[in-house]
Amino acid sequence: MSWSSRLLLIFSLAASVVAAETPPGTSRVATWCDDKAGAFMLMFDDGAPSHLKNVIPELSKRGLVGTFYLNPGAGHYQPFKQEWEQRVPTLGMEYANHTMTHAGVRDLANAEEEIAGCNAVILRVAPGPAQRLISFGRPGVKPGAWNISDAQLAELLAKHHLVERPPFGGHGAA
Repeated sequence: MSWSSRLLLIFSLAASVVAAETPPGTSRVATWCDDKAGAFMLMFDDGAPSHLKNVIPELSKRGLVGTFYLNPGAGHYQPFKQEWEQRVPTLGMEYANHTMTHAGVRDLANAEEEIAGCNAVILRVAPGPAQRLISFGRPGVKPGAWNISDAQLAELLAKHHLVERPPFGGHGAA
């Protein structure tokens, strides 16, 4: 018997043993990874300097991961650009799209710039495949500062592989 035939026989026997342990009709899909009871998400908006100073060190100390909704074109990001783009990605934190400037969008062309620009930064600095889903959080802006329809936003999100997070109303904390 050849080595490859022996290996195939071993895998076949192993598969039959596993199959014998789980009778037909008893399989199920777990709601959460590893059959956990639920999920707990830590999300932080705007890439604030306090996230670098306080939040990220405390999460890292506890082995936790947070999702940080960044605005790479905003003034408060620029003084800490090196930290956000070089140090933090090595810590395993997750980056999400919150538009480049958090200033709203004038029109569809500007929305494309705001959303695609932020995505480009995330894809450049955060480890992971180029074609991956990224969370999107629509920034809270003044009335009249968000000038595209929900349908136009949905098209942009699909184009850039973004998943819109649900609104915080009633379940978010500050």
